[in-house]
Amino acid sequence: MAEMAAAPVVLLILMVTLRSFALVFLPMAIGLVSVSATLGVLNGLTLLMPVSVFAVNVTAALGFGLSVDYGLLVLMRGREEMARGKTVGDAVDLAVRSAGRAVLFSAARVIACLAALLVFPVPFLRSLAAGGIAVVAFSALTTVLFYPLLLRRGLLPAARLDRWLPDRVRGVLPLRGRKGLGKPEGDAGVPGYSRAWAWWGSAATRRPVLLGASAAVLLLTCALPLGQARFGIADDRVLPEALQMRQTAARVRAAFPDAAGTKLPVVLSVADVREPGSEPGMAAQVDRYARQLSSLHGVAGVDAFTGTYRGGSRTALPGAARHRLAGEKAVLLDVRMAPGVQPPASESLLRQVRALPAFAPRMIGGPPARTADTKKELARRAPLAALVAGASALLVVLCFTGGLFVAFKAVVLAVLSLSAGIGCLVPLFQEGRAGMEGFTVTGQLDISMLLLTVCIALGLSVDYEVFLLARIKEQYAATGDGRSSIIHGMASTGRLISASSLVVVVTMSAMAMSRVTSLKLLGTGLALTVLLDATLVRALLVPAAMQLAGRANWWLPGWARHLRRRVPARGPAAGGPARGRGPAATEWDPGT
Repeated sequence: MAEMAAAPVVLLILMVTLRSFALVFLPMAIGLVSVSATLGVLNGLTLLMPVSVFAVNVTAALGFGLSVDYGLLVLMRGREEMARGKTVGDAVDLAVRSAGRAVLFSAARVIACLAALLVFPVPFLRSLAAGGIAVVAFSALTTVLFYPLLLRRGLLPAARLDRWLPDRVRGVLPLRGRKGLGKPEGDAGVPGYSRAWAWWGSAATRRPVLLGASAAVLLLTCALPLGQARFGIADDRVLPEALQMRQTAARVRAAFPDAAGTKLPVVLSVADVREPGSEPGMAAQVDRYARQLSSLHGVAGVDAFTGTYRGGSRTALPGAARHRLAGEKAVLLDVRMAPGVQPPASESLLRQVRALPAFAPRMIGGPPARTADTKKELARRAPLAALVAGASALLVVLCFTGGLFVAFKAVVLAVLSLSAGIGCLVPLFQEGRAGMEGFTVTGQLDISMLLLTVCIALGLSVDYEVFLLARIKEQYAATGDGRSSIIHGMASTGRLISASSLVVVVTMSAMAMSRVTSLKLLGTGLALTVLLDATLVRALLVPAAMQLAGRANWWLPGWARHLRRRVPARGPAAGGPARGRGPAATEWDPGT
């Protein structure tokens, strides 16, 4: 229902951006094809691995948002070329050849970020990563392979349809330009040239230190709550209170203190420590160990085959035969947690139990142990995942732009906007102080959904960076003027980035409307991160940093520049031949 509610909003955004009622259905069609194909892949994956039910929601929202992004990039480039006087066929060829390169680089970046989730040994994350990789690949390939056909058959018919719209509607959008496909506006004869984004670019490059530092301070302020973040694993409380399962679990915890969810089962392997006829000696050791366990803070009692213990003393005689296991080769002790002990207090109790010496090898289970072990394993693999995501981001942007500084800048700013977006989730979901309703505040954040949020948001942030750098680099190759290239690039892509980010925010907000807390967390985190990235980062930090760097933006070591000359580029990434710089502009090496 939430996704259906978001569809009309997305249509409105596309209508205002493309100024065409007919053309808006092309990106929607690409999104529908990509998501449908991915659902088929997920169905096949169920034969090979467990697939989370959340994979359907995540792939639908991500695939739809990216398909519209990629479609907008190609459509606006095609309209720009037609406005310069090219035929539909030539405009489509140039648009797909140039903007399609940016689409493929962008998709490779998002796929690399999602692939970082595969290093975690958690089937839940791996299934979401597989679904995300599939939908991103389908979105990019469908855009590059099928868009030429759709555009050739769709541009002129769309223009004819728009000409028959009522004047009142045409005045609201407005629909104008040659054959309804757009008219050069603003500077440099670029269709869709945004004067507002040009103004922001001019201001940021004129006062780079002041405005760039102000934006950085705002983002760091949003990221400060990360220091108080507490992470955990989702339980039944992520479900709405009205569901029967949630109500049943709450009643079990309240009415049955000895339920499995309130225990830490401790299994002692006594096969190697027992001697024939030593039953009294083993019972004495179990008795002593159970007394020590029952004296720990947060323990309501301990049940063993030797009796029931509380506060360091035995309070009941033996009578629990279930605590003798596997032919008397193992002994079970049920450590009952005190009422009201919830994470992180239960994890503190787990650490006390594990720190207490035992007379035999032991294993500890229960929800607190599962949570602690999962968090430990995720933390152990996190550096490798961060290396995969960061190195892939750096490599993709470096190959795309040929500038070492802009590649490092893209990664650093993506991490900064991501930290700010995740930091906003702490008061919203962990503490419940921002007035958000429709979920239960548990005092912790679902670490699995946070990892998914980090990988997707990192990919989307660099996605917009690729769109912007493509136009800046093209203009710089043509003119050699750094400041004017920055302003031109922002003005040329401002409307595209604004529309694309709005589409992603709307689709992710639809996910945030879910009554399942895990999906609400994911949708809210992605919407906030994309919103911060498309405003503070794109409008202020990127132009300020590039203005301060100057020609260092495109610097490469000598060996790397030599390698790039050995592999000539196939034209500028944003499309169209470079102008006015000769071979250097064509090879995309303005530093030579």
